[in-house]
Order: sequence, then structure tokens, then C-alpha cells
Amino acid sequence: MICVPVFGKSFDEICSRARNAADFCDILELRLDLIEGLNKGLLKEIIKAMPLSVIATNRALWEGGSFEGSEEERIGLLEEAVASGARFVDVEFATKDNLKRRIKKVAQDYGARLIYSHHDFEKTPPFSQLRGLFEEMVFQGADVVKIVTFATDRHDFLELSPLYPLARRLGVDLVAFCMGEKGCYSRLFCLDLGAFLTFSAIEEGASSAPGQIPVREMKDILSRLGSACSSPANK
Repeated sequence: MICVPVFGKSFDEICSRARNAADFCDILELRLDLIEGLNKGLLKEIIKAMPLSVIATNRALWEGGSFEGSEEERIGLLEEAVASGARFVDVEFATKDNLKRRIKKVAQDYGARLIYSHHDFEKTPPFSQLRGLFEEMVFQGADVVKIVTFATDRHDFLELSPLYPLARRLGVDLVAFCMGEKGCYSRLFCLDLGAFLTFSAIEEGASSAPGQIPVREMKDILSRLGSACSSPANK
């Protein structure tokens, strides 16, 4: 699946971007922390208007996001998003345990899937450390595990990629790739390894994280790769 983050300065702008993205992706990530003047009423209207299923994300400042309110307020908006129809909710794994328990219960009550996420914007740790993090996220009840690191070298994705066979053995959905220019290719390659989804920007200059490929380019690359792999010369 391809997921496109959507955000904006107004209801109309967000809905317009969502409609434009819907022809090229499978699911939308609603970045609550990047929506100006957001309140629970507006949030409910936005989710109702979305043309595809929604991942609700309210990224904390301490994990590369823009939400400036309290942690109680941040989680409260995620709870409202789930109650309003978001099918997935992304919660930073470093969130306090009592707040994680709270959003986990709301997700269960409304039949939403819980994504525990971890982002490292500076480096890619060694596989042994990543594996320990992955196993703890699974142990704490993630429906989907998301581990995203920053590539300082093109080989950094080799530290993340062994998580995929581990996830398959455990029957856990996984999203794992590298951010940044040197990790850009991993946003594509992870799909071949079995990633639950990957992220792509709606257009050039409208990314929510470093290294996102515009969705039209992403679809074109995947189509070309698919055609090349299925051509008679490769059979």
C-alpha cells in the first residue's frame, strides 16, 4: 500500500489534497499536528470527508512533529479521530505508558488498528538494537510496528531489512525504511520485503518527512518495475 500524508491550513485545502491523492494511493495519513486551528469538531468533519481510509497521526515535537499542546491534549485528539472513524491510529512508542493504554483501549473499542511508531532523525542504529525495539513494540500489543530511521549511508537499510522475516514469522505487520536522500530507495524496496505500507508525498515540496517521493513518481516507478519484472525476457 502507498500512504500519502495530508494536511493544510483549512478544511477545503485538506479535502482538496486528499481528493488529489486518492487516485494514486491506497490510504491517507491525516497529520493532525500539521493542521492549523484544529479542534475536535473540525477533526470530525475532516475525517468524514476523507475519500479513503485514514491513519490518524498527531506527531509530538519530541519525535519530529509539530504538536505544541500537552500530551493529554495530543492523545485526546487521537481518541477523537478514532471515535470519528479513523481506521488506524499512530502513537509514538515513547509516549507515556498510561496514555498508550488509553489510546489502545479506544482503538479496541472502535475496531481501529494501533500503530506503534519510532523515528530516529539522526541515524540508523545496529540491527540488534532495532530488533529489541521491534520485539518490545510487539510485546506491548502493536497491530502494526513502524520503525523509521535516518540513513547517513546507503547501506543503512541493511540494518532494518532483517526485521521483515522476523515480522513474518511473528505474523506482525511492519513498516520499516530509512529517511533522507540516502534512504530514499528503501521507501520502494521495503514493499518487496513485505512492508505493510510505504509513505509518499502528494507533490514535490509537500512532504512530511525527509526523502518522501512524490506519489505520482512513486506509482510510475512501481509500474515500470512491475512491467520489467513481468516482461517475457525475464520469464
